[in-house]
Amino acid sequence: MFFLRTNYSQKRLAKLDWYILGRLTRWYAKKRQRRRWMSSLSEVRYIANQYGLKRYCNLHAHE
Repeated sequence: MFFLRTNYSQKRLAKLDWYILGRLTRWYAKKRQRRRWMSSLSEVRYIANQYGLKRYCNLHAHE
């Protein structure tokens, strides 16, 4: 995918990243039968990084 490197596009991609991470966290909390889904956020971030899930807003940071 190609996205322009503007402040607006970076904000938009950061919101998309947060949405994806939030959905994964809610699914994980439901799977683990946890009421407070935000408490699983750090665990889901760790798992996502461990399995190589890429983030949209950081794709061009190292070029």
